[in-house]
Amino acid sequence: TQDEGDDCNESEDYCILKHSNKVCVLMLASGHSLLKEQKDIIEVDFQITPTTNRMDNKVIGKSKRGAQWLTNVSPICLVRCSDGTQYTLKSCVPGKLLEVNQKLSKEPMLLARK
Repeated sequence: TQDEGDDCNESEDYCILKHSNKVCVLMLASGHSLLKEQKDIIEVDFQITPTTNRMDNKVIGKSKRGAQWLTNVSPICLVRCSDGTQYTLKSCVPGKLLEVNQKLSKEPMLLARK
């Protein structure tokens, strides 16, 4: 998922599942350092900036009005680990954000499960 000149680490691999209706699901690939190093995730924060919270996304209607527009480098969430490391998970594909898994804010270790 890296572009030339991108400031991502080589160990930040993502998996994008794409359906024929163009809906994509973003997940961590087995090569991501969170999964390879089996880090203990303590928090998944969808508050990207003081004015942008991905959980506040309200999608309405057939044309998905109200969805947040994303580029391939837009941050989706911030992941904090028990060892003090922090990861910014990016969208990797341009499009509209329809929803996020809200269970991740209550159970952050779901991010490490299949």
